[in-house]
Amino acid sequence: MDFTEQSPVILSLCPGMRGLERGFDRACDQLGWRKHTTAAYVEIEAFIIWNLVKQMEQGVLAPAPIWSNIKTFNGAPFHGKIHGIFGGYPCQPFSVAGQRKGTEDP
Repeated sequence: MDFTEQSPVILSLCPGMRGLERGFDRACDQLGWRKHTTAAYVEIEAFIIWNLVKQMEQGVLAPAPIWSNIKTFNGAPFHGKIHGIFGGYPCQPFSVAGQRKGTEDP
């Protein structure tokens, strides 16, 4: 797919602080592609949702719907309308900044 004329549209699952998205946009810059557009976010953490909304209100992020539960998220409306999915893996159970409970972390 040629993204020089069209922005790639993605679905962002568990975006956290959007590290995957920012990395992808940096790669797009290097390739001469347009930065991506996010069709929707799915995030359970209240602070992250607050941060996403705040960035949308400030114009840092384009407005997009946010779902708070991946278990009830219906992706069918996005079928055929997105180019990819970013999925962030929760790092807190393994991070040295956390309690390092691994698979025992709720």
